[in-house]
Amino acid sequence: MTAEARGSRARLLQWLCLAAILPVAWHAGNAHARDGGGEGMAAFKGGEAGAGAQWAASNKLARLQGGFSLGADGRTLRIDYRLTNIGRYPLLVFDRGDALSVATKRQAPGSVGVPQAQFEDGSLELRHVALPLREPSPTVPPSPLASQVLPGGEYGNHVTYVLPGAGAGQVRRVRYCQGAVGIPDPLPDSEQRAGGAWSVPNAAAAHQGVLCSPWLDLASGALVEEG
Repeated sequence: MTAEARGSRARLLQWLCLAAILPVAWHAGNAHARDGGGEGMAAFKGGEAGAGAQWAASNKLARLQGGFSLGADGRTLRIDYRLTNIGRYPLLVFDRGDALSVATKRQAPGSVGVPQAQFEDGSLELRHVALPLREPSPTVPPSPLASQVLPGGEYGNHVTYVLPGAGAGQVRRVRYCQGAVGIPDPLPDSEQRAGGAWSVPNAAAAHQGVLCSPWLDLASGALVEEG
């Protein structure tokens, strides 16, 4: 690692220490976005999933809007999302996978990463979040790759996920969650990786906040509250 790269890494770690005060606002909104409470914090409208079920969740730092579209096969789920930075700080959105996956060619540079899947009792949660380092620490850490959204800016993308078949456990409902962290100063363009993403230390996982969509009920195509 060059001296310049080491300096950049150290600066990021300093920023993340400062960023520890920022997710307070993110989590305060996220608590309402998860449970459907809080005036103006979360909104959704039902509809046929094939036609696109639209939803939105917000807090003091960001507004996340999205839509679910289920393919004719009943298993191919497309998730479109757009994040608007409504706060005073740059946001790093952890939707670009990790540097190790790109280095080993499991993921194309600049592409959206495969979301982490958490499945329990028919509920599938798809998450684009930063992951902490596992123990023992690997020789080459899978550093999160992030999209940067400056104050007042917008960022949109989409991900396609093939739901498991009935034999692998019946999925009754699914939702999408997105992690991000606020930093005091923007990351410079000179530190962008191929494809326009930034590499961030795994320590970011401890400071991120997460916004989630409502649940999509696959049988009815309707968006429903937590429960």
